Amino acid sequence: MVTPEYNHSFPGSLKQAIDHAYDEWQAKPVGFVSYGCGSIGLHAVDQLRTVFTALHAVTMRDIVGVDLLDGEPSPPAADRLERDADVLLDQLRWWGLTLRDGRAARPYVS
Repeated sequence: MVTPEYNHSFPGSLKQAIDHAYDEWQAKPVGFVSYGCGSIGLHAVDQLRTVFTALHAVTMRDIVGVDLLDGEPSPPAADRLERDADVLLDQLRWWGLTLRDGRAARPYVS
């Protein structure tokens, strides 16, 4: 899920898109790439964790966050973003495979 931070939350259009695919989120992993000014979008991610918990989705702890005030990322910042992305993708892969196998063994019903 890619989200900007807008007034310490996420945009309403994103919530509408999430609600449109309500059933498809159940027992699925969700990772976040967020962006904002100063907070790297953490407020939006915190709000979205609550939304996805209500949809019975599993959210990843680690995120990829981009600070729009930094401008072009310096080499250390670019390295951090790359490491963050690797960690997030590893988590998504593990949870995706685990939940897929779990749903195959026993269908998820909320």
